[in-house]
Amino acid sequence: MILDAGDVLIADAMPGVFADMAADAGAIDATQSLIEKHISVSRQLWGGEMSETAYWEHLAQALGTREDGHWRGLLATRLRPLVHPRVLRQWAECVDLVLLSNHRTEWLIPAMSGAGYLEHFTQLVISDSVGFVKPDREIFELVNPPKGRALFVDDREFNLTVGRSLGWRTVAGAPDGRWVGKVSALLGVQGLVP
Repeated sequence: MILDAGDVLIADAMPGVFADMAADAGAIDATQSLIEKHISVSRQLWGGEMSETAYWEHLAQALGTREDGHWRGLLATRLRPLVHPRVLRQWAECVDLVLLSNHRTEWLIPAMSGAGYLEHFTQLVISDSVGFVKPDREIFELVNPPKGRALFVDDREFNLTVGRSLGWRTVAGAPDGRWVGKVSALLGVQGLVP
């Protein structure tokens, strides 16, 4: 089974971080500007072409300030788990779990480790480490599941579309976790605690 991280396993922290950054800078109305700055470099950030330091500096320009490490701390506190690790453990007893995510390794690995997730995965495909970004087909091709046996969970329809084009069965994930029961049923696993 192939799982995305953002808003599937781990909460999407960025909107809250942008609001916190704007509030800390005394510029509440700057949240939208931070979102736009993020979007303008997201492909470079997720693809590993932009360093984490350069990213924070890019955002600091929107606030007319500089980053002192505080924002990294805000991010870490907002990367919270969305699925109980017992669920992943039970799934991992049935199928190999593969992570396929547009993310930063230095942000995602500590969050997944702290949630008790890492030990359940047989493969981690994180965009900044491999230089490809979903929905580009190249990042999907780094995962090699048995033909016709892949189940892919992602919160973005355009990513699910690529998965389906590869013959993968897909389930739309969301932070509310309702998808967990559907996946468990597809795997024939019962008695999970979401």
